This record gives sequence, structure tokens and C-alpha cells, in this order.
Amino acid sequence: MLANQNFLSPDSVCYSFDHRANGYASGEGVIALVLKPISAAIRDCDMIRAVIRSTGSNQDGHTPALTQPSPYAQEELIRHVYQQANLSPEKTRFVEAHGE
Repeated sequence: MLANQNFLSPDSVCYSFDHRANGYASGEGVIALVLKPISAAIRDCDMIRAVIRSTGSNQDGHTPALTQPSPYAQEELIRHVYQQANLSPEKTRFVEAHGE
């Protein structure tokens, strides 16, 4: 189905956010994330690598296709979450992005 809709990369390589991007290349991975209240992490002398100060999600429903999310809705969500957490985007040093 993906090949028939020209989703797959003909060279089986995914060049996310690159001018060479020519389609999707499948990959798999596993991750485990342990979350606990910061008070419990301090009490248990855990190494604290990050603190989640805010989260958010949205769906504007007005995109040309399922695979084309609205950049305007994404920007609005990012700005909202930063504001909700009382953080400045200029202080962000790392962003994890999903690109296919």
C-alpha cells in the first residue's frame, strides 16, 4: 500500500529535513522512560535528568492530507506549552523531532 502511494524511499534511506528527502524508510526502536514525582526522586536520591513542566497536544483538522500536519497549528501548540510552563523558547538547547 505504501509503495503504491509513493510513500517509500526508492533507495531505502530517510533524509528527514534534508533536500535529499525522497520518501519514508522504516525503522524500529525501543525506549523505556521512568517517570516519578520530583519529590520522590529527591527522596530516593535518583539522578534527575529532566523535569516535565508542561505538555500539550492538538489537532486542527484542516490539513491537505494525513501526512501533512499544519505548521501553524504546531507552532501555536509549541508557543502555548512554553507559555504554560513559563519558559522562553530561546533557552531550549535540544529538540526531538519526528520526520519521515
